Amino acid sequence: MNRRARLTFGAAILVMVLCLGLATMDAVQVWNARDQDMREAQKDTANLLEAVGSQVQDTFDVAAAILVGVANRVETAADDPTALASLDRLLVEEVANARPHLRSLAVIDAAGLLIADSAPFDPGQRRYDDRAYFQYHRDHQGTDFLIGPPILSRSDHIWIITLSRRVERPDGSLIAIVTATIETSYFQRYYDTFDIGADGAILLANADGTLLVRRPLVEGNIGRDLSKSSLFETYLPKAQNGTALTRSSTDGVVRLNSYRQLTRYPLVVATALAEDDILADWWQEARVHLAGTSALLLFTLALAIWLILEFRDRLQTEARAAQTAAEYRLLADNSSDLILRVALDGTCHYASPAARSLFGVAPEQMIGTNLIEKRSRTNRPELREAFRRLAAGEERTTIVTRSIRPDGTVLQLEANMQLALTEDGSREVVAVVRDVTERQAVAEALQAARDEAVSANLAKSNFLATVSHEIRTPMNGILGFADILLRSGMTPDQIRAATLIQDSGNSLLAILNDVLDLSKIEAGRLELERVPVCLPALADGALSILRSQADTKGLYLRLDLASDLPDWIEADTTRLRQILLNLLSNALKFTDQGGVTLAIRRDGARLRFLVSDTGMGIAKDRQSLLFQQFSQLHRSSGRQYGGTGLGLAISKRLVEAMPAGEIGVDSDEGQGATFWFAAALPTVAAPAPVAAPAPAGPNGAAAHILVAEDLFINQAVIENILLDAGHTVRFANNGTEAVAAAGQESFDLILMDMEMPELDGIGATRAIRQSQGPMRDVPIIAVTANALESEARRCRDAGMNDHLTKPIDRTALLAAIQRWAVAH
Repeated sequence: MNRRARLTFGAAILVMVLCLGLATMDAVQVWNARDQDMREAQKDTANLLEAVGSQVQDTFDVAAAILVGVANRVETAADDPTALASLDRLLVEEVANARPHLRSLAVIDAAGLLIADSAPFDPGQRRYDDRAYFQYHRDHQGTDFLIGPPILSRSDHIWIITLSRRVERPDGSLIAIVTATIETSYFQRYYDTFDIGADGAILLANADGTLLVRRPLVEGNIGRDLSKSSLFETYLPKAQNGTALTRSSTDGVVRLNSYRQLTRYPLVVATALAEDDILADWWQEARVHLAGTSALLLFTLALAIWLILEFRDRLQTEARAAQTAAEYRLLADNSSDLILRVALDGTCHYASPAARSLFGVAPEQMIGTNLIEKRSRTNRPELREAFRRLAAGEERTTIVTRSIRPDGTVLQLEANMQLALTEDGSREVVAVVRDVTERQAVAEALQAARDEAVSANLAKSNFLATVSHEIRTPMNGILGFADILLRSGMTPDQIRAATLIQDSGNSLLAILNDVLDLSKIEAGRLELERVPVCLPALADGALSILRSQADTKGLYLRLDLASDLPDWIEADTTRLRQILLNLLSNALKFTDQGGVTLAIRRDGARLRFLVSDTGMGIAKDRQSLLFQQFSQLHRSSGRQYGGTGLGLAISKRLVEAMPAGEIGVDSDEGQGATFWFAAALPTVAAPAPVAAPAPAGPNGAAAHILVAEDLFINQAVIENILLDAGHTVRFANNGTEAVAAAGQESFDLILMDMEMPELDGIGATRAIRQSQGPMRDVPIIAVTANALESEARRCRDAGMNDHLTKPIDRTALLAAIQRWAVAH
């Protein structure tokens, strides 16, 4: 093969490759053109939907406002037949003023008899008690509006839509029903003004799927049930507005639908263009492209054809460029945002028609104007600064500025500005200006609401801290001295009295802890631990705690574990036990015969815990009160059984904080109850055994302890506990005395109250830690009524080693002393 042949063959191969490449590119462009046509059609249907929806909303707003006025007149004249009969003139005037929105107004008495109408009628002759809207208002109290299905009027057999409202006395009894009617042809005529093609459609329907108005009009379809159509069955349940390509259940045509459910009325509007109409031009263009591509492939070996096709492709490119430019121009001319082309010196070269709605001036008035130097009623230094940065080389910037329209309206404007190169290579600024007045107002309102919420939450936290402190302080004396009395020799009656005091104090403390728990959950500060938990041991331990309570009432308390349960799971031990104890104690509390069973089962990837009892059960209509804060099923429950009604509410929050957490109840009155909860608690391996810690308590070495406490009753309780454990005690009545004592004497430990006169525990701790004496590093334990986690954190930040809350728990106090005194 000679060189010319090789060159010819190579040229032919090159031509074929180029032609294949061109054919592929052409196919992609054709498909992109289809997508572009569909996107344009989507914008058209959305704009049409906005117009149709506004017309429907305005029409029913007018009718609703008139009905409210008529209803007020009827209510005023409820007991005056003469006044009611004189309503005809009012109805005639209202209809005359509201046309063409409104066809007629009528008033129907409680028996279904027409008593007033905007059209002439024979009194006592026309009844409407067979109408669905009358029956609805007769059977349902309240003054909500009802939009009924389309009906044929009895007078002239015209399809109408009714808007009705109940008029009732203060006691809720029915006075009358006022109705307004709107002709479906009113909407039909409006829909016929739009150019939607031969197969386009506009629809107005009730939210339940009842067809009210449709273009094209098929009278047999009025009132048809569309609830099983794809629009009502598939798309509306997912979103109240949107766009979807669907096949009509009415005529089988595939259409691009834009739909919306109105906000103030249970109505759905939809506008649609037929897919065939949308793509008609595209199909024609696609066929042209297919023919050209076929010709290109058939004549790949002919250089002349290649040149012709190359020239043809250039022409098509120019045409597409012109079409693209036209489309961009169309977008700019119809955009609600103002589009500007501005020279770097501020001279406006182009302004889109949105200048009229935004600034109240024609676009032509802005062209040639220097936007930076133009005199304005608002000072806009940010605009000059933005142009300076763009001229210095910054590619884009966004500013928010103010503008005053000629009518005095103040606008907040957001301008997105970007550098662009023109055809001659010069630089200019393309700016998109948007009205963000409402957005800025919403943002400011949200910020104000957030600040108010933060302030309210802070006030709530301060209130809870104060309540907790003020209750825990006297509770320390009550429970402390009750414990001292129970440890001393007393008669049986005295022991019983002291026990009742201790039980009452513990009940009050439990209520306080419930309130603080709930506050922590609502503040979002609840964090669940994830540690290995032995499931059988946890369940058995919960039952063991309550077994004596069951034995006292003569009830059985059983544990039923499924055979396929894991031994170890990952969970928050404390919170899981808290939920179980709450459900179990509630079951025992409301059960007088039989007993309670705790069952644990697998439920897919979750574990299901069930607490079943043989108690009084819960009626279906009362179960909605469960799991609500401060809610009890019976008024007598709080007195008979105790409690605040917080336990189930807290349990619900705790369960829902767990993975896939869910809680509920199955019960009926007199049939017992089963409270259950489920959560995805993963299985884990058993942890490695650890050496048991040395027992803590009063058996260790005696310690010399400084107690900083200003209340005598608290001093007496602490002194009794410490002396009984073999320790020696010195008291300081405030923080100043505590600091002085620490500088004069050596102690093994300091117990520090937080709230004291002259100098509080926080200040005293800081002073001791900052001193240079031997007590600088002495262990300091807060013993305080401030039980919130934020207060415990303050103690640690000040230099304290531990935090114990009042009322003082003897075991916990002695264990802490043993732990810290030995460590020191």
